[in-house]
Amino acid sequence: MSVTRGTFATILLGVALHGCGSTAPTIDLTGMEPPVRQLIESRTAALNKAPAAETWGALGDALLAHGLETEAADCYARAVESASDPFEWLYLQALAISGGASGPDRAIDLFVRALDLRPDDGLAQLRLALSQQGSGRHEDAERSFERALKLDPGLQRARRGWGQELLALGRYEAAIEALDRAVALEPRDAAGWSALAQAFAASGRDDQALVAARRARTGRELPGFSDPIWLAHVLQNGVSASRRFERAQRALGAGDIVEARIQVEAILDQRAEDADAHYLMGSIESRSGNGAEAERRFERALELNPVHVRGLLAWAALAGNAGRLEEARVLIERAGAVTPRDPSIVLALAENLRRSGDLEGAVEAYERLVELEPESARIRMNLGLIYEQTGRLAAAIETYARAVDLDPASPAAGRLESLDR
Repeated sequence: MSVTRGTFATILLGVALHGCGSTAPTIDLTGMEPPVRQLIESRTAALNKAPAAETWGALGDALLAHGLETEAADCYARAVESASDPFEWLYLQALAISGGASGPDRAIDLFVRALDLRPDDGLAQLRLALSQQGSGRHEDAERSFERALKLDPGLQRARRGWGQELLALGRYEAAIEALDRAVALEPRDAAGWSALAQAFAASGRDDQALVAARRARTGRELPGFSDPIWLAHVLQNGVSASRRFERAQRALGAGDIVEARIQVEAILDQRAEDADAHYLMGSIESRSGNGAEAERRFERALELNPVHVRGLLAWAALAGNAGRLEEARVLIERAGAVTPRDPSIVLALAENLRRSGDLEGAVEAYERLVELEPESARIRMNLGLIYEQTGRLAAAIETYARAVDLDPASPAAGRLESLDR
């Protein structure tokens, strides 16, 4: 959905950066989404009327928000030339070029310049480390990740990166310590668990390596990390459908229902038949307490895309909460037919069967879930409870014991103590 050079627009820069004077580059807007075209037109007009660091930067923001990295970098370079405090423009210029043909090398130089201005900025230090990592400068990256952590110990991405670089440098025990803390901060981090598995294996801890490798397989690739500069300049300037989806999902995550609704309504104004937009609006209505309207939106999403798994699960949750358990189970099973090994779907089915009184079916579903999520103490705790309900005390004790092995703080410890009496 985002604007790219090859898909939506051919960028025609009238002259090279060093000779572009005070006028904006000429941009062919053919094929762009109307809101994107209007934004770039307005930013271009503002720049031509009053060339300044702010107007060059604002046009750069509009271009970078819609996939035009090279042209955005040129605009940011002009903003740097005339800004009294060019830190953010340098930072954004580096972001714009980091994925381009010149790779991370130019970005490294720009982040270094930015850090000369603000040496205590942990985020810029993290970005420098990532660029160094991307160019294979392991020793430089290791030092930069460590500096980023000293500036901001809560940067999970810096801690994982530090561990990865220690691993690359053969410092396995230090890597294990760093990566162990990284996955403690974010237990879903598949890349962190994968690196930890490699570090354990390299240090001869094969059993621990196997456990970490399993966690890597059940984890997920994290989307990134919080970056206030990118949020303010790039995401918040995005008016394409893809950027508005991102903005709506972020707003929902933050509990800002009003902002989420604004973004989804803007998408539907342009794309009335978009299944994802109807699903998001259903989520908004559900969070607002409008159950009937939420179901109507989920139903519309599924009319447009019958295998919309998130829509199926969301509608099932509403039906289940309203006591319509059989209807919910049908929706869950439809989702399971699309992605049968999705743990969230198997969990929804297990809980539906449990609530419906089908304990044998719930046991079967939970046993499948244990296979999919072998390191989850909570899942084993729930399975143990159902074993108890069905009189399988030996199986319950064994399951609770394994839950406690995985998490000593699990309430399964209390159940074990109760059964031992």
